[in-house]
Amino acid sequence: MNYKIAVDGTAGSGKSTICKLIAKNYGFTFISTGGFYRSYGYILKNANLLNNLDDEEKILSECKKYDVKVNEDNFFINNKNVTSLLKSESVSLAASSIAIKQYIRNFIKQKVMDLINTYPKVLMDGRGIAEEFMPDANLKFYFFSSLKVRAQRRKKELESLNKKSNFFAIYVDLFKRDWKDKHRKLAPSKTSFDTIKINTSHKSIDDVFSEVKKYIKV
Repeated sequence: MNYKIAVDGTAGSGKSTICKLIAKNYGFTFISTGGFYRSYGYILKNANLLNNLDDEEKILSECKKYDVKVNEDNFFINNKNVTSLLKSESVSLAASSIAIKQYIRNFIKQKVMDLINTYPKVLMDGRGIAEEFMPDANLKFYFFSSLKVRAQRRKKELESLNKKSNFFAIYVDLFKRDWKDKHRKLAPSKTSFDTIKINTSHKSIDDVFSEVKKYIKV
């Protein structure tokens, strides 16, 4: 039986953690589209090409030099695990910057659709995911929480990775990313009438997962 779950929401609202729990407990293949945008954002940032995004030929040529793969929630660029490197706020902003370019979205979408068609049970998260990649999803979730709570969570996450963090800087970066994700013309982060919205601000992961389980029928 084919079963698809689409997950959208604000950065730092716990989407990835919940997705991992769903995948583990229900046997879904978890695909993070955000990880693909972060990977190519990281590649273009390191190549100093983020200011040349209108040069389609040059950008795609650079992207094609690298083999980006995902294994569960780990991302690899030319077989090097770069998962921890993709969590910085500068890479998050780079991902948001490239996500507004249709030709880059088309490039990444083809890679993602190939994965979707490979597995019978797919769980995918990302901005505008339901409308762009999974309009026929069996379930659509949107997770959100307050900006303050998300900044606190992201600061704790970075500290756990032994990375320098500043609450105010994280707060501002998340605010900028929220604005970009909601106001961009291509696949903005939004909900539809059949989307299940869950506020995670003051709920534990177990509480959120218990709520999510009520809707999964596999």
